[in-house]
Amino acid sequence: MLSLPPWYQTILESVLGLSVDDSRQVQRLSAGVSELSKRFTQRENELSDDKYTASEDLRSAYLVYYSTVNLLKLYSPLSELFPTGFFKRPALGVLDLGSGPGTGLLGMAGFLDSHGFRGTLEYTAVDHELGNLRSVEKIAGNIKPNVEFTVEVEIHCCDVRLNDAQFGSGYDLVLAMNSFNEIAREESIRIIHDAIAPAVSSTGFLLIVEPALRDTSRELLRLRDGLVASGWTIFSPCTRQGLCPALEKETDWCHSSKAWERPAFIERIDKAAGLIKEELKYSYILANRHGVGAKHQCPDSDDLYRAVSERFDEKGRTRIILCGEIGRNFWMRNKRDKTAGNRVFGSITRYDLLAISGAEIREHDVLVRPDTEVQIHDFLRGD
Repeated sequence: MLSLPPWYQTILESVLGLSVDDSRQVQRLSAGVSELSKRFTQRENELSDDKYTASEDLRSAYLVYYSTVNLLKLYSPLSELFPTGFFKRPALGVLDLGSGPGTGLLGMAGFLDSHGFRGTLEYTAVDHELGNLRSVEKIAGNIKPNVEFTVEVEIHCCDVRLNDAQFGSGYDLVLAMNSFNEIAREESIRIIHDAIAPAVSSTGFLLIVEPALRDTSRELLRLRDGLVASGWTIFSPCTRQGLCPALEKETDWCHSSKAWERPAFIERIDKAAGLIKEELKYSYILANRHGVGAKHQCPDSDDLYRAVSERFDEKGRTRIILCGEIGRNFWMRNKRDKTAGNRVFGSITRYDLLAISGAEIREHDVLVRPDTEVQIHDFLRGD
């Protein structure tokens, strides 16, 4: 289960100059969260992008609620990078495109702190709203005394959609959280080709995180196919580099779902604003241009699959949808076929990475037999 950094609430309150345990302040913030929720879910809402990003009250509401909810979404993809030795470096250069008020910085700092990073985090934030960038600077100043690594922040006020936008080069990680979901796919591909690709180092990665809504997720999958077609390799969540099979049916999409320790102030805002965030749901793509795929996470495993649905525990059998080189298929294990080798099939959760051998491919599904070997690679737990 994911949990916020131990220093998070203290930093949040220091940056905003308020207490998230004060019921009156929470009530005021909840009104802002409700307004933002309408903005994010109803395209016809009168609240414009400029009004949202320029409003200090709405920015505070976003930071308290949406940044808190979103920052932990970085942990799962970054955890899959961790075993490769990616973070064993004296300095980690991160470019955050569309940084907002500092969600990505909070997520990166929390992850690095929990994984013993002791180098320098060189963080470059790009956003079209100066108020957001000032928030990033304040957050960085508050993070520094709470972690065992150095934090250096540089800000650039710029619209990432500009044709001549350039962000430098040599970054180890380029991060885009909720930045591409309102940009047309063709425009996104252009930005990635013209501005992001030159910014990523020869061993660097691009991490795109988007909401788990069906239409948004499917658009990210189309962007994923466009990346592969232009020479990028998907490291996670995909275990295949072919066209995404989830796009074959209009009803399919692909997203992660993680349990988290919801803090008391988020519970209170949820109740006041009529929302609920008991789980963290999101879609992401972690890609690179140097040919490193899922196989590099599990070099001893030949057949890798990603669980892309909930598990269905039915009378006499267990079923789940897995995606891999053979496509997106229902997998089934009969209760009578449960053995020590495939025992963990009954504990698979959505977006688990699996190594499976010895299964039987049938016309309408894939059968887990008594001699099938199943292994779960859970990098958040360190397995």
